[in-house]
Amino acid sequence: MSRSKEMDADFRYKEYLVFDPTVSPHYQVFVIPNPRRKTKPGDFGYNKRIDELDPVMEKSEWPPSVCALHVFSSRSGRWEERSFIRDEKAAGTIADMRGHSDWYYDKHYAVYCRGALYVHCETDFVMRISLSNDKYHVIKPPIHGELGECRKLHLGRSENGVYLATTIFETSHLMVWVLDESCGQMNWVLKYNSCLPPILDYDRHVLGPWVLQDVNYNGYLKERKEGTEDDEDIEYMEYLKENKLELNSGKEELVEEKFEWDSENDNILHKEDVVDAHGSGYIDILGFHPYKEIVFLAVSMYRGIAYNFKDSKVQDLGYLYPTTCHLALPNECFITESFPYTPCWTGHQ
Repeated sequence: MSRSKEMDADFRYKEYLVFDPTVSPHYQVFVIPNPRRKTKPGDFGYNKRIDELDPVMEKSEWPPSVCALHVFSSRSGRWEERSFIRDEKAAGTIADMRGHSDWYYDKHYAVYCRGALYVHCETDFVMRISLSNDKYHVIKPPIHGELGECRKLHLGRSENGVYLATTIFETSHLMVWVLDESCGQMNWVLKYNSCLPPILDYDRHVLGPWVLQDVNYNGYLKERKEGTEDDEDIEYMEYLKENKLELNSGKEELVEEKFEWDSENDNILHKEDVVDAHGSGYIDILGFHPYKEIVFLAVSMYRGIAYNFKDSKVQDLGYLYPTTCHLALPNECFITESFPYTPCWTGHQ
């Protein structure tokens, strides 16, 4: 696929999928622009032709009153430009957007729900794009930086529609909001605001019925054995192997039931499993369960947990990385993006 027009160098662009297989086998791809942070004179990489600011443009409201978006349709098989008219006020100016934090690991997700696309944009506003009437609405964030240690907001879809969540930096405090669209208004309603209960230390081994499909582990272990004379390295890899379930990676067919996770029963953490001191470690948000009020979290970047914020149940999901990931890819230890996988053609029972 190629976009119908060249993109403006003043903006960054990201593609978002609009697809609901329970409604139609066809899909659309929306390209959403965001003002690009520009390098200042004297900074490394400054290019006057690209980075020089236009004062008039910087004062322009964003998003504009009429927003032209590139949209791909699987039905027609081509890109087209569609214009969406804004309801009510803009989120700010282009200068406001450029000044927002724009780190490499910032994650901006989107949700397709009830015929609308919700896109998490710069300055944490959400752009609600209605596909039925070609209008869009700016939804302001529930918090505006008053919590200095607050990490980026994470947009997702769960039991009651569209959700936002965040954690407080280096603590186990979790905040979750759900979007209320009743009576023609759009407001974030605080759903959960508390510290997570103490949980497993991130480096403790837990063997449960749910494990990552570590399909390339055995091959990597064999390769390392054949290519090294380091006994300590071999012993360490054997130690890792002994502390994980058999993953069936050498079999032609994987047993599907082996990898199914029961959100009601599997790997529930009890009192004897928790630690008491120093909170729960560094916590990042991976996503939401699509049908239940469960948020998936990464603890200290290594361990995955599922937290049901309706009944405060914590479930261990095990390691987030394949067994030898830190050996094969030592510089790729950060989770840059994540999403819950939902089988396409099965409805919620």
